[in-house]
Amino acid sequence: MYLVILFTIYHSTFNIQNVFAQQKEYILEEALVFFDNKNFEKALLKFDEYIQKDSTNALAYKKRGLCFYAKSAFDNALKNYDKSLKLLPSQADVYYCKAIIYFYTGKNKEAEECANKAIHLQTNYPDAKILLGSMETNKPNHEKAWFWYNEAVKDNPIYAAAYYNRGIGYWNMGESPKAYEDFKTALQYNPNEIDAHIAIADLSLKENESKDTPKNKEIRYKIALEHLEKALKINPNSFEVHFIWGNYHKQKKDIKQACAFWQKASDLGSVDAEKFLKKYCKKGKG
Repeated sequence: MYLVILFTIYHSTFNIQNVFAQQKEYILEEALVFFDNKNFEKALLKFDEYIQKDSTNALAYKKRGLCFYAKSAFDNALKNYDKSLKLLPSQADVYYCKAIIYFYTGKNKEAEECANKAIHLQTNYPDAKILLGSMETNKPNHEKAWFWYNEAVKDNPIYAAAYYNRGIGYWNMGESPKAYEDFKTALQYNPNEIDAHIAIADLSLKENESKDTPKNKEIRYKIALEHLEKALKINPNSFEVHFIWGNYHKQKKDIKQACAFWQKASDLGSVDAEKFLKKYCKKGKG
């Protein structure tokens, strides 16, 4: 009789624990679905609920950190990344996430340390190398930036972002032809790389603007227009596209059309467009 009672108690306890575990995992699954659907408010609530039941899951803290990042709550994001790393220190992507926040908030030393930790943990990490290249570009230390961009391309020879960022590096170094080729290569691997379309359009309008022949100008204008149209299809609300399109019309000496595009860019948040409106158009925004 004693053994039967003991077995019954054990069996009941096991069942309760099993149900609790299933409920906990269901909450986590819900949180991840909300996260994947970019419903970060509901995802945060579910991650909070899950972590109250289990504070030992590194993934939950990482995902909660990403939710806070999406809401620009950088301090909370960093706290969650740190908790995730304390539980699982080998997460290269979490160090990269920390590096991104430090980079955007101007803490370059911390950003560089975290990016290097990410690469130490995962040697093949093009995004971390692109970030290091961007930091070197801003210094500016173009040779070291070029080194990191090349390393990113080596890591993933078909990664559009690596070519785009190396192209920016070349452009900043005054190597426009090489920049142009890298932007084209980026589009070869990802035709929807909007930044590459914008860069080619901008580069085409600026290249030899005051020195080339009328025929060459028309070729440049055609290239710029082609990439602006493609970029606009990808993102109709890109203020950069509208701003550069305004520049295109200015070069074509159609100030009325230029002002219309600058106005749209200004409405979408472009500070440069607002300046151009005040300089070239009858009135600025509003």
